[in-house]
Amino acid sequence: MLRPTTLFVTRLAGLAGAGALALAPAAALAHHPMGGETPATAWHGFLSGLGHPVLGLDHLAFMLGVACLLAVSGAPALRAALFAGASVAGTALVTAVGGVTLAEWGVALSLLAAALLLLRGSAPADTLLSALLVAGGLVHGGALAETVIGAEATPIATYLLGLAAMQALLAVGLTLAAGRLLAARPMLWPMAPRLIGVMLIAVAGLGLAGMVQA
Repeated sequence: MLRPTTLFVTRLAGLAGAGALALAPAAALAHHPMGGETPATAWHGFLSGLGHPVLGLDHLAFMLGVACLLAVSGAPALRAALFAGASVAGTALVTAVGGVTLAEWGVALSLLAAALLLLRGSAPADTLLSALLVAGGLVHGGALAETVIGAEATPIATYLLGLAAMQALLAVGLTLAAGRLLAARPMLWPMAPRLIGVMLIAVAGLGLAGMVQA
């Protein structure tokens, strides 16, 4: 018979896998929160900024991995805000230059980098974690810029506003939730983060396979 802790972690892994499968259809919509149309009004830009980070399976997986790493780091809320800021900066930069062709490869690499830190089973060094947050934020923000490239200045501005709000909400919310869970059940560390690391590798593999086939 499985011990309660092992049983809990097993169920957690099952829920994570089920969640990934449930979100898989949304991955195809990851860059089309407004049905593939470029936002034309301030309101559409804001709604697109709010919805865009939630529709991408790769982005949500990365956020979950980052939340686990942040939950055992110093100043987690501040570091979560750092990631959100870097993400918005990446979106603004890519929008200004008119797009980049390797953004999706960067997203896959960021997933693998986060997975490696999770699989170590120990809290990463502050410098290493900060580097992941800044680089990952810039890369993911760049990928999230695709939907507003070519839009007018006002929809882009409101898109960035909505994006900043949702990124901050996701980063801080998931980090606080992970911190509470690990504090209530410290036996979950490092097993649960390692399971999430494996999930990140799987998501990255799906993304790379799709890019190679394309």
